[in-house]
Amino acid sequence: MKEIIRVKKDFLMIGVISAIVSLLLKTLYRSYIYAHQIQGDILADSGTSFFTVVAIIFVVLYFVKELNVKKGMGICIGITAGALFYELEQIYSEMIFDSKDTILVLLAGLVSVGMFRYLINREQTKTRG
Repeated sequence: MKEIIRVKKDFLMIGVISAIVSLLLKTLYRSYIYAHQIQGDILADSGTSFFTVVAIIFVVLYFVKELNVKKGMGICIGITAGALFYELEQIYSEMIFDSKDTILVLLAGLVSVGMFRYLINREQTKTRG
C-alpha cells in the first residue's frame, strides 16, 4: 500500500505530460500538418486520442484516495472502456468515426495498464530490496 502512495507523483507527472502532448498535437502540430497538406500522419489525426486517454487515467489515479492495485486496474479499464464507447458512438451519431482513434484508445489503455503495473512493481521491489 505504501508503494502506491510513493508512485502517485509519477502518476501526476505522466498525466500532466500526456495532457500537454495532447494539447500540443491538437493545436500546433495538427495545424502545421494540415497547413502543409501532409497526408497520412496518424499522430496529427489520432495522437490526441492516445495521449488524452493516458492523461485522464493517470490524473484520476493520482487523485483517488485509498488506491490499491485492483482499484487502479479498474480505473484503467473503466476509463478506456468509456473512451472506447465514445469512439464507437460516433458510428451512430453525426460525428466522424475513425478506426485509428479506436485502435489508439485501446492501445492507450494497454500502455496505461502496463505503466501502472510497472510503477507499482518497481516500487514494491524497492521496498523489499
